[in-house]
Parts: sequence; C-alpha cells; structure tokens
Amino acid sequence: MLAKLGKMGLGASRLTTILLAVMAAVFVVGGFRLGLWIDGGPGPGLMPSLSAALLLVLLVPMVLGAPRDEDALRWEPLFAVALGGAFALLAPRIGMVAPAVVMITLWVKVLHGQSWLRSGLLGLCLTAAGVLVFHVALKVPMPLLPGVS
Repeated sequence: MLAKLGKMGLGASRLTTILLAVMAAVFVVGGFRLGLWIDGGPGPGLMPSLSAALLLVLLVPMVLGAPRDEDALRWEPLFAVALGGAFALLAPRIGMVAPAVVMITLWVKVLHGQSWLRSGLLGLCLTAAGVLVFHVALKVPMPLLPGVS
C-alpha cells in the first residue's frame, strides 16, 4: 500500500502533512463553534482558530511543493503522538499533574536519551512551572489532581 502511495506522489512526509492540515481544519471549525469573540472579549475558540489557521497557511507550500526524497518512516514521531494522545485521555480523568510528569519524563528519556534521574527531575520541574504559571499566576482553571481544580 505504501508503494502505491509513493507512486502517486504521497510519500510519508506529504501524507503526514495532509493529515496535519485536515486536523488543523477541524480545529479551525471547532474554534468557530466555540466562539471567537464573546461579550466584547476574546472567546474560547479564538486562539485554537488562529493557531490552526496559521498552521494551515504554513502547511500549504509543503503540500503543494515538489516531493522530495523520502526517508524511512521513523518511530519517534509516532511515539510523541502516542504520548500526547495518552496525556489527552488521562488528564481530564486523573488530573493534569501525574500525566504531565510521566509524559515529560518519558519524552526526555526515550526521545532524548537522558538518564532517568534527569528525565524525572525535568518532568517534575516543568510540570511545577506550568502549574505555577497557568494555575497560580494566570488563574486558569484546570484539573490538577482528581477532585481538585
């Protein structure tokens, strides 16, 4: 199947770019549904819509450009997407702190080859920094731990 896609000019890079563009389009539509401007101020859909629209603009030349030589499909991006998906599934259920620490720790250990100690410390410190910036300083409501927001 991959050989057929390659003959059609849809190598791994172009196919991934198209899938990312579809996902960005879904985020633009979702942002519009949330509302871009509500009660004289920015609505919850403004930033997702703007970010996804910018991503779409940046992806267009990649989709329309000439195909380049393809490298073999690598496992690292798939691992990163799996970590992000696991975080998205776990955070609303068990809070954001534990999944964030685990995700960052695994990311640093597996993708950057650091020691477990350094990976764990980075996971703890970056999660604490995120909680301090967004929850404490900016007062963004988020599920930190089960039953605590």
